[in-house]
Amino acid sequence: MIETLVNGTWHPAVTPQPAGSPGPFGGFLAWVACPAPGSCVTVGGYYTHTGPAADASQPQIDTPAGGIWTATPGALPADAGTKDQIGALYDVACTQTGNCVSMGIYAAGANTR
Repeated sequence: MIETLVNGTWHPAVTPQPAGSPGPFGGFLAWVACPAPGSCVTVGGYYTHTGPAADASQPQIDTPAGGIWTATPGALPADAGTKDQIGALYDVACTQTGNCVSMGIYAAGANTR
């Protein structure tokens, strides 16, 4: 969920999972950056499995357009694992609209980076 403050009143918005995500397993948003009024980006992750691999996740980036938030899966490095992947973004900074950098973690085989 994302809350937006407009004229002293908070307005909640439910953020969707990225298109093509495997199911409604939930997720989290960890950080937000707003380089200009009305221009924000949030980062986090969304869960992709239940059961033994309940912590499997992918990075997620959310951006608004016309008051509607859209979720996009974050890209993973070439050496990222492909089974029960763990990936998430935990911070984002923007110097201007469309010019941001984010950091997080991912699993490369048995190693987390």
